[in-house]
Amino acid sequence: MEKSLLTRLSTAWAAEDVRPAGPVAPDAIAAFERRHNVSLPRDFRVYLETLNGTQGGRNEMGNKETIAFWHLDQSDPEDVGAVRVLPFADFLIDSHRYVILLTWEPGESAPVFIHAGDGRLIRIADSFSDFVRAYIAGDEEVLHGVRASRGPSA
Repeated sequence: MEKSLLTRLSTAWAAEDVRPAGPVAPDAIAAFERRHNVSLPRDFRVYLETLNGTQGGRNEMGNKETIAFWHLDQSDPEDVGAVRVLPFADFLIDSHRYVILLTWEPGESAPVFIHAGDGRLIRIADSFSDFVRAYIAGDEEVLHGVRASRGPSA
């Protein structure tokens, strides 16, 4: 993940008076990976080492999208069907969660999904970096997993 993308995310949060939590030490991330037997995608690791969610974490919905970005220590991997995911944010007090696919193999990127209340995983971005770009742009299709309305049909 480019540092400029994280700067843009931090700037978007600051415009709404939301502050980042602050970095997670690389050793703490490595300990998390060992404890859960997973490998975090590289772009997500850079995000954690730089911002690590918003200051209020799970309890803060201070942005216009009412999305709370969690701290690493507020999240544990979850098994959903045959895959393991890590929640990193939620919309409107857990109406749905944003999760990233976890693997045991180190990788450059991994897809992001909405984990819907009914248990479904809806793929919304090819990587955490793509999710952040969509968040900054206010892309409703990505943020809420729905196609934009084209207006009434004739």
